[in-house]
Amino acid sequence: MTILTYLRIGLALATFGGDILHGVFLSILGVGAERVKNSVARIMAGPLLRMVRIRVTTTGAEKLKGMGPAVVVGNQQSVICYCIYASLFRETPNSGIVARLTGQWNIPGVTLLFRRTANYMVDPRNPLRTAVGFLDARRALVEGEGTIWMGPEGTRWGEPGKLGPFKPGAFRLAMEAGVPIVPIVISSLKPKTDLGVPRIDPNEVELRVLDPIPTQGRDLDAVQELKEEVRTLMQTALTEMGEARRSSPG
Repeated sequence: MTILTYLRIGLALATFGGDILHGVFLSILGVGAERVKNSVARIMAGPLLRMVRIRVTTTGAEKLKGMGPAVVVGNQQSVICYCIYASLFRETPNSGIVARLTGQWNIPGVTLLFRRTANYMVDPRNPLRTAVGFLDARRALVEGEGTIWMGPEGTRWGEPGKLGPFKPGAFRLAMEAGVPIVPIVISSLKPKTDLGVPRIDPNEVELRVLDPIPTQGRDLDAVQELKEEVRTLMQTALTEMGEARRSSPG
């Protein structure tokens, strides 16, 4: 790996940390949650992606505009995925994220920003916190306050072209609130983008929004069926994007 690669990654990490601090500072000053989220997302989707040499082509973004309450689910491959989703996140006003902040993310600045921007914290080791997080997210959906974003795999899945197993939480949440599921798929980042190696070659990444899937009228006993239906659709899209990349010149 070249020194330039390490410098790019170091600068990107520093910018990511600075973006978090920037959001914390705005929230402490009393800036509204929506403005803070948009400001943080703008840096993630712009300068940060340029630093890691990723160019994103988005298809289907119009499906999110003007949409009512919904649960948006997307695959997770790397911390970089947060930056890739950031541009779309700004298309869904009053959005909140259901996520766990454990391990490397359980740090004061990140936790403070997460809480102050109307997101919902869960923790597999703390059933009470998880229950409260989902109850608050469900209330926001039922009251029509916005859209909830979740990673159905529950963790970052590193195998290129493959989705990890899905957890039921996002699908149960959508069915209980009677709102649609909107699947979003990021094409494979590896091998061109891999912070573990590290490697950040110029990369063309597709972000694809699939058609919303209604949940109204579905029995809660069908959570498993809905989960597998959505996973199949997302895996099909991920496979198609991989095949298109392999067949394209260069």
